[in-house]
Amino acid sequence: MAGRRDEAVERAARDRLLDQLFDVEQQALVGTRISARTGWRAGDMLLLAWASSSWMIGSLPAEKTPARLPPALLLLLMFAALSCAATVVMLLSTTVPPVPRYLIAALSWLLVSGVFVLVFLLGKRFRYAGLGLALVLTGLLAGDAWRVRDVRNTAPYFYPEQIACIDRALAAANARHGIAQYWDAKLLQGLSRRQLTLAQYFGTLEPMQWITSQGFFGERYDFAIIAEDEGPAFRLPQEQFSASGQVTQSVSCGNRTVLLFGSPGLHIGGDKVDAR
Repeated sequence: MAGRRDEAVERAARDRLLDQLFDVEQQALVGTRISARTGWRAGDMLLLAWASSSWMIGSLPAEKTPARLPPALLLLLMFAALSCAATVVMLLSTTVPPVPRYLIAALSWLLVSGVFVLVFLLGKRFRYAGLGLALVLTGLLAGDAWRVRDVRNTAPYFYPEQIACIDRALAAANARHGIAQYWDAKLLQGLSRRQLTLAQYFGTLEPMQWITSQGFFGERYDFAIIAEDEGPAFRLPQEQFSASGQVTQSVSCGNRTVLLFGSPGLHIGGDKVDAR
């Protein structure tokens, strides 16, 4: 009896952990909610990287570097610097706080070109420095792996209760093709076990043609996922769906509501919602 009680407690703790991870994943996906301070700190890093690469290129004609770089390597440095410069101009021309992940490409070019410069300047000595760095990183990774070897409350497949609730509601109606707001569409499709197809729409029921394809959209939809905590721009209009007369069932799953539509399904046309 005690063993079963301990197993139930352990299972409940694992479910709470997975739900917390799910909340963290949702927050990480909402990149537009990043603060302006964080965004501009990334922009400052980009500006500093661009200034450093520009200084290196400018010092080459004066032969201030330890060795004159070959033309191919110089072109790579110029490309990296121009990439950063173009991104800096973009940041200065908008009042929208930048999302740091969009700066990865520009900063990565400086990292790649910097490695090639070090290889050229250090010559054969670079292999020893590179080998030493690789050994240090390997040791750090091995240490992390050793510390988590006996971690409990892990699951081979991430399946939070909210997703399971949505799956149960859709399975009861045999629904697979629906609509959701942008931040939910990819996440729900990836974590669901029902092989769902979700078309992404704005709160105005205009299709959101961003990181998607026409294959996700259709003439009719079996269900809609309403994100209760989203703002008007992203939150699908539950009242409008209900007024269409086609909502056969409404299931609440945490801060998500599943609206199921009767046959032949919901049609979103020029007048947005067609109840016929």
